[in-house]
Amino acid sequence: MQEDGTYRIPDRNMWTLESKLAKLNKRAIKLGCAPVVLEKLGYEDVPEKREVRFGVLEETGRVIRFWNVKLVGEAPRVNGWEFIGTLQFVAANGENEAMNITRAVPGHEIPKQYRTASPVCDHCGFNRRRNDTFILKSTETPDTFKQVGRNCLQDFLRTDNGSNAAAVAEFLRSAGELADSSEDEDFGGGYGGRELFFAEEFLQRVSVAIRKSGWLSRGAAREYGKQSTVDETLGWIHTKRPAQDFPGWEIEESDRTRAAETMAWMQSLSETEQDNDYLANLAVIGSLNVWEPRMLGLAGSAITAFARAQEREIERRKRAESHKASEFFGEAGKRQPVTLTLEFMREFDSQYGVTTLHKFVTPEGNVAVWWKSGESDLKVGETYTGKGTVKKHEVREDEKFGATKQTVLTRVAF
Repeated sequence: MQEDGTYRIPDRNMWTLESKLAKLNKRAIKLGCAPVVLEKLGYEDVPEKREVRFGVLEETGRVIRFWNVKLVGEAPRVNGWEFIGTLQFVAANGENEAMNITRAVPGHEIPKQYRTASPVCDHCGFNRRRNDTFILKSTETPDTFKQVGRNCLQDFLRTDNGSNAAAVAEFLRSAGELADSSEDEDFGGGYGGRELFFAEEFLQRVSVAIRKSGWLSRGAAREYGKQSTVDETLGWIHTKRPAQDFPGWEIEESDRTRAAETMAWMQSLSETEQDNDYLANLAVIGSLNVWEPRMLGLAGSAITAFARAQEREIERRKRAESHKASEFFGEAGKRQPVTLTLEFMREFDSQYGVTTLHKFVTPEGNVAVWWKSGESDLKVGETYTGKGTVKKHEVREDEKFGATKQTVLTRVAF
């Protein structure tokens, strides 16, 4: 338990803790008290490390998630006294000073003086060997505490229900002990929990794999009977073999830069503004700091997607530069012969069907645009000769590349 009364539980232990707490809460029904509730306050992701050589640790890229939780339960109250915990008498230490294990009810703190209190009952006054004593706190004067032996509870509390209240207190104490033990990494017999990966660190390792072997998606890997880049990366992350068994598998500054730039690009995407699900999904996982295993195939492909986006950006800049000298041509409403080279083409799907945008350039360097209903069989880079009607002249404004004069055509035939 932490100093603030909360617990720091490894994610791999949460399922076991919740299962055991559910079983323990069945006792609450029999005792007629409210069950203990496990309240999650937040989590912390900590880098997993492995020893690559004696005394030298290296981050694996995986994440160990720790949940910060607290137990919420109602301590039993009887006739102005509240059960806040128990003392387990261990032994005398030197000059008859006692040593006790204190077990507080969740949400309460046993005063420090009881750590070395002798097993004396404040009700009967006898100091004798006892397995446990109960610590009670006054509900009327909160600074008043009493240590009472089990056999004196009913008499001290002036009730026949003292034993049941003690049972409730022990139930709550058991819940606290369960949470306390679940902070141990070995708690629960090794249930694996969720495997998590820091996003940018995972991309750094994918970058190393691409640098060494190139990119191979999981789909292509299945088709060719090979290992995908992401799975090769995971093999490197999971291995317990020493670093010297992987020559060349060191993260370089270029890998860190590539990963950081890819993450920044993913974060610049908007999932609601993308034309396809792939980029929309990249935008979603790009907003996360930690990835689950089922996200890794998509995440690994982000590096090559970013590279393609950069190439398209370079091409756009080149086109924009060449289009600065573009002028209008033809007369609106008139049909005329045209010779056009297709530079760009894109399909748009709407409730009215598919529409294809064509962007051409004339031999003089003037830009022409044609919207065609349906799909197109034209090819980017090819030059076509035919006729078209000038629909209008317009100036296209672009925040990055400025204004471009372009002629909009209709009824184009090649």
